[in-house]
Order: sequence, then structure tokens, then C-alpha cells
Amino acid sequence: MGIRTTEDAASFSLTWVQQAASYDIRLTGTLGVPVAHLYADENGVTIELPSKGKYEAFSASDLLFEHTGLVLPVESLRFWVRGNPDPDLTFERDQSTLIQSGWKIEYLEYEGPDPVRIRLTKPEVRIMLVVKAWIY
Repeated sequence: MGIRTTEDAASFSLTWVQQAASYDIRLTGTLGVPVAHLYADENGVTIELPSKGKYEAFSASDLLFEHTGLVLPVESLRFWVRGNPDPDLTFERDQSTLIQSGWKIEYLEYEGPDPVRIRLTKPEVRIMLVVKAWIY
């Protein structure tokens, strides 16, 4: 995953395990250095940061931004990476683009039915996701 804002750019490896509404996301930086561990269940969202501690909230996106400065639409991303709109929000769609929550999601490449290269853009941020493996 690469994230570019008007002020900065960074790349990360992202491991995401999703089961229903619960998830476990691990962000690692250069040379596999842990950046953040974000997980959620019916009780809320928790982020663990190396050498900084553990924090809880109800919004994963807000929690991630507050403690790392990363803009990542976690709540909707679980749908978008599969090529689907978030069912709780209005959207516009054409053949290869989805617009939802102020984000433009472009599906640039597929392997079979699964998107493997996805670009998410907002005026102040661009995220490029390259999926290395889908595990079902």
C-alpha cells in the first residue's frame, strides 16, 4: 500500500483478516518494522502502536489518523477492496470506478473476479493498493 498526501508519502505492507464485522489489520513499514496493529469486534476498535501503547475508540479511521497521521477509510475499505460499495452509504458507479464518501475508487487490474490493483483518491490523498494474495 502506498499513501501520498500533499505533504508526505509512505508505503506499507498491510495484512488484513476479516470475519464478518470483526477484523485484524497489521501495518508494517520498511524492513517489516511494525507500524500499527488495528483490530475491531463488537465492542469497538483498538490500535496498538509499538512503544506508544494501546488506544480504543469507535471509529477505526479516526483512531488510525489520530495516532499515525494515516488517512485510510477502514470502515468502507473492506467492501471496496472486493469491488463493492459500502452498503450503508450512497454511491455512484460505472464499469471500473466507484465514488463513495468523497472517495474515487478505481479498479485498475483484476485476477479472475478479484481486484488486485486499486487506486483510492480524494483531493488531499491518494492510496494505491496492490493485493499480493486473496485467502478465502
